[in-house]
Amino acid sequence: MAKDAKKMKEVEQLIATGKEKGYLTFEEVNDALPSSMVSPDQLDDVMTMFGDMDIEVVDPVQKLKITEHRVGEAEEEFEAEAEAETEAVVEFLGRIGDPVRMYLKEMGSVSLLTKEKEVEIAKRIEKGEREILNVTFNSPLTVKEILSIGEKIRKGKASIVDVVKGTDDESTEEEQKYHTDKFLRFEEKLRDLDNEKDTLFKKTQGKGLAPAKKAQIGKQLDENKDKTRETLREMNLSSRQIERINHKLKNLVEKVDKCEAELAGIIKASGYSSKEELMDILARARKGGADLKKAAKESRISQERLKEMDAEISDISEKIAGMEEKAGLPPAEMKKALKNLKSGEIRVKVAKSELVEANLRLVVSIAKKYTNRGL
Repeated sequence: MAKDAKKMKEVEQLIATGKEKGYLTFEEVNDALPSSMVSPDQLDDVMTMFGDMDIEVVDPVQKLKITEHRVGEAEEEFEAEAEAETEAVVEFLGRIGDPVRMYLKEMGSVSLLTKEKEVEIAKRIEKGEREILNVTFNSPLTVKEILSIGEKIRKGKASIVDVVKGTDDESTEEEQKYHTDKFLRFEEKLRDLDNEKDTLFKKTQGKGLAPAKKAQIGKQLDENKDKTRETLREMNLSSRQIERINHKLKNLVEKVDKCEAELAGIIKASGYSSKEELMDILARARKGGADLKKAAKESRISQERLKEMDAEISDISEKIAGMEEKAGLPPAEMKKALKNLKSGEIRVKVAKSELVEANLRLVVSIAKKYTNRGL
């Protein structure tokens, strides 16, 4: 009895679903009927009841046709009424104030999101995210950061949480161990590739290196870079970790820009038009004695100021060299990477903004259905 009572409740829920959709499948009806309802007369009564409620009982093929037909009708009706709906919402909400009316009118001018437009936006987002990952996975800074994280994890000073996808504060110990072991295997491979890269690079600095040998090493370096990039992809880094790495690149470029601005200020104050001219004077002044006096007279800068400028420029150069070491790239390459990174970020931001705007347009169109219900 209890089981049949439960079934009857399922029948009530099924009727509600049928009224909402306008149809039910034979499979849905069969699953919901009580086991005691087996006679033909009883089944006829059920089918008659559904008919009286304007609920069709159809097979899967009919269901597909009904769905396609209704989707087509809904799309046409939706488009035809979109502008009228927006105006109705504006009129209903008129008492709220001009800013709201202006916003809703503006939203009314936005086209509803079609399937084709949705696909096009998704592709742009994907392309932007691919640009971001290309910068991240080609950056020596990423390798340095991952190796640093691996070292900290081995020493128990860091956790795998939020470093790779599939980990967060709610991850179980077993899940964290699995992801940690996997990460450390890739990290070890990455460390070997980094050591190989350093060894190959040192060989290119050797004197008397034959062109053929140099070309061979260059090819090996390219292969090493490809393997490094692929290993980083396989590590399945989380979006949060990628953001942290890219944020460090942005900070380094910002600091480089600040140093270069300070250097430009010193050059401008010296009266020389280029860094090379000023550095030539400072190199002579550095010798001291008569050379310092001569440099001061020629530049019309006091001897003390020449010494101060030399120390300031030296300090700036050391700072830039330190940032170059951290990034694993010279300033020009850092800025190029950042430019590509920002290009990808802007592409993603603009596409997502269009998606949000289109979804808001959809909300405005639907809002009319509730304007006469006290909402």
